[in-house]
Amino acid sequence: MELSVNDVKFTPQEFAELIAAMNRWAD
Repeated sequence: MELSVNDVKFTPQEFAELIAAMNRWAD
């Protein structure tokens, strides 16, 4: 899957939640 910045439609809140989820998975 390829994503460009222009394809990303997250709001800042959604992005923060995504980062938090990725941090949990990385543990």
